[in-house]
Amino acid sequence: MPRILVIDDDTRVLGTIQSWLIREGYEVVAVSDGRNGLLAFEHSPFDAVMVDLFMPDMDGAETIHALHRLNPQVAIIAMSGMTFFRETRERAPDFLGMGIRINAVRTLHKPFKRAELIAAVRACVAATRGGARARDAA
Repeated sequence: MPRILVIDDDTRVLGTIQSWLIREGYEVVAVSDGRNGLLAFEHSPFDAVMVDLFMPDMDGAETIHALHRLNPQVAIIAMSGMTFFRETRERAPDFLGMGIRINAVRTLHKPFKRAELIAAVRACVAATRGGARARDAA
């Protein structure tokens, strides 16, 4: 059974993601901050990790960097619902694009649909497990 670590400070989002993934047959560990996410990650293997980019204390970027240092092969999904409304014509920052630049392999903009979540997680699990098989064969 694939194992997914979900890190998000919003308990409603965390509960929804956990529920959706469990119904799809995943084992889910859900934590509400980056530090506890890193502790869980250090003590147990995961096939994919979902990280909210905006969390208090240790933000998603710091968390993704730390996860990547611990295991560069694990597939990470960066999530954010952050948008800025400006009265100018300046473009809003591309936070999810930043997630890709800091080693996330997929992104999800909140609120996302269940099908989007499941598709992203399946792709990440396949990428992580494919990389593990390639390493094992070497």
